Amino acid sequence: MDTPQEVTAKSKRFASLLALAQRAWNSFQRFPIAILCAIGAAVVAHILVDIDFDADSGADALYPIWMACILGISFFYSLRVLGESRNWPRKLQLGVTVAGVVVLWLYYWTLPAPVNGADVIRFLLLLAALLLLAAFAPFIGRPGEENGFWQYNRTMFERLAIAALFSIVLYVGLILALLACDNLLGLDFDGGIYGQLWFWIAFVYNTWFFLAGIPEDVRALQDEHDYPTGLRIFSQYVLIPLVVVYLAILYAYVVKIVVEWELPEGWVGYPVIGVSITGMLALLLVHPVRERAEHKWIVTYSKFFYWALFPLIALIAFAIWTRIADYGITEKRYLVAVATLWLLGIALYFTFKRATDIRIIPVSLCIVTLLSAFGPWGGNAVSRRSQLGRLRQMLITNEVMVDGVVDDTPKAIEFDQEKEISNILEYIEDMHGLARIRDWYADPDKLPDDATAQIAVAEMGLAFINRWATQPAGFY
Repeated sequence: MDTPQEVTAKSKRFASLLALAQRAWNSFQRFPIAILCAIGAAVVAHILVDIDFDADSGADALYPIWMACILGISFFYSLRVLGESRNWPRKLQLGVTVAGVVVLWLYYWTLPAPVNGADVIRFLLLLAALLLLAAFAPFIGRPGEENGFWQYNRTMFERLAIAALFSIVLYVGLILALLACDNLLGLDFDGGIYGQLWFWIAFVYNTWFFLAGIPEDVRALQDEHDYPTGLRIFSQYVLIPLVVVYLAILYAYVVKIVVEWELPEGWVGYPVIGVSITGMLALLLVHPVRERAEHKWIVTYSKFFYWALFPLIALIAFAIWTRIADYGITEKRYLVAVATLWLLGIALYFTFKRATDIRIIPVSLCIVTLLSAFGPWGGNAVSRRSQLGRLRQMLITNEVMVDGVVDDTPKAIEFDQEKEISNILEYIEDMHGLARIRDWYADPDKLPDDATAQIAVAEMGLAFINRWATQPAGFY
């Protein structure tokens, strides 16, 4: 028979489980569609792990569903917190949710099967935009609440970090348990179970745990002035020193370029953009304490940081302009160019404007990202026009295309030209599909839906040259 102490302990454990279940249920009631999207993403990922990647497996039809579910998590989260912050009545909140479902379905309906590289780029841009939207959605149309905005994002940042830590620990613990059962008890688990387990934890557990810690009364955060010491230490002694180190490395590279008088490497844009975003994050994390007497250095560092960005922005601009002039625009180059313009705008704003608002960073970046995802000015459309134009011009110059028509008569052109044509066609196949150039051929039927760049080149009477190939020595 249990002692009174044991009965009390069991009652507490049972009460804790009930409280946990009640909190999970409350989170589901608050964010039902976001959690259902997370469950849907986990289900699709679970299926994809067991599917062979071939044309008959059905995987191509699942990827659009997966992409829509992933976008739905942050999309419906943002709609919910926006409605709570505006005190929308229940019917209006329901109507907005239904409209959101329609929008997400329309996005899914526009995706081809299989998805191509351009669709993946657009998906990643939309995902980034929706994550940024989640950072300021409750503060749309509510100026003058900068502290509340910071406290809200601090809560999300901390909750996300804790959720990620718990998810990793839970995953490692469970896979060790599976390995123990496999080796000690002789249970033969399929290797795919480890990937499936990760997707269920990453999408369902991680999302649900994160949503359970989001405050419901966003307006009350404006009057909260708590600042975690650990966050200040992390920003002051980890992030900011790292930014300074990388700034020193990049400036050393600038000096090297000037001394040796050489063109900058095309990939230099990535570390510059990474350092810039990390530096902004560090400044945002210490933003509430910048006016305290013991932290006056933050204001000085902020001015130094944004002034230090201008030479690096010029470096990126020159590097990306050189690559575009030589090889045209691709999605990656387009995004680097757009990010460079955005960095320039942010640096000018925080350098020369006296009264600044930190919300300009996620808001402006969200708008830029959305504009880059759609329309004739978007990355996919601009890149497609650029590369198709380059290809057409090269074909005309080398007399591969005559009077707007390409045939399969064997042709002899320079190695570099043949290689560049092959590279462009490979890009078009990966990103946009070769159907874009089917009507260029004298016999379009020779370029079927499953055609590859090799077939497209052969039907031009040329030889496909791999992008890593070098011109052969001697006679050929």
